[in-house]
Amino acid sequence: MKSTYYVLTEEDEQAIEFHKKTFEEIDDIGFDILDKVLGSEEKLENYKIPIRSILYRLLELNDTLNVMVQNSLINTSFSILRNEFETYIQILYLLQERESK
Repeated sequence: MKSTYYVLTEEDEQAIEFHKKTFEEIDDIGFDILDKVLGSEEKLENYKIPIRSILYRLLELNDTLNVMVQNSLINTSFSILRNEFETYIQILYLLQERESK
């Protein structure tokens, strides 16, 4: 059996460039939040520590996905993508306003 290689098409290359920009935008937003909201205080209040940790985790997962997409490891990246989505849901839950009853 002879090995074959997949050659990226122009459409594939455009998709990769689009995803690179998306990952960069997510990083910019995340680091902006960390700097402006959580980085201005000398000592963080206890309730902000888990939020900062989750934001860092979200940015780490984003970086991992970026590397995987650039190296065409699409199938492998689905588990990381799911983890990133769950982390995103977790931070939304922490930041949502509670309804008072």
